[in-house]
Amino acid sequence: MVQGNRDAPEAGGPFSHVTSSPSDVEINTSLRSWLLTVVPDGYRVIQGQQNGTAAPSGPFIIFTPLFRRRIATNASSYTSTTRDVVEPMELTFQISAFGDTSGEAVQRISALWRDMYAADWLSNYTSGVISPLTASEPRQTGFINSDKQYENNWTIDLRLQVNFTVSAPQQFAQSITVDLQEVDASFPDNKE
Repeated sequence: MVQGNRDAPEAGGPFSHVTSSPSDVEINTSLRSWLLTVVPDGYRVIQGQQNGTAAPSGPFIIFTPLFRRRIATNASSYTSTTRDVVEPMELTFQISAFGDTSGEAVQRISALWRDMYAADWLSNYTSGVISPLTASEPRQTGFINSDKQYENNWTIDLRLQVNFTVSAPQQFAQSITVDLQEVDASFPDNKE
């Protein structure tokens, strides 16, 4: 899709100060940081769908976002200048481990994602914005490398809840002046 000049949003328009959090970068950083705490030493953990990037040497994990699904109705709150809308979403990430110990790596991820370890760690790291939900069963998905050789590749899908917050400017009345007027004097009865 191409955006022409006439389609450009107006600078300073009503949505120019709308903010949202967490960002995709913050979500990816949180998941990557958690994965690094549980996989065997020596693993590199990288985000999937990176153009122009060769697979690293040695054992590695690629995590790729798959789905976003709303899981509850929005909740709203107000500050002195904004309306904050919280939208709970379920995000699904595919975690693919490559290397001789990829089965062990995915087993650790599976066990600890379903444990308080992941809930506590993510709660502390993200101030409760991200929390683990469920995980699929680990599966061996085989991988043929550039030398046409099979390599160990284990995969698991992790589902997490992210409470996205969108903040929009909101006008509020600071004060109001009420002036009393007698109805009969202001609006005389014309029935005569």
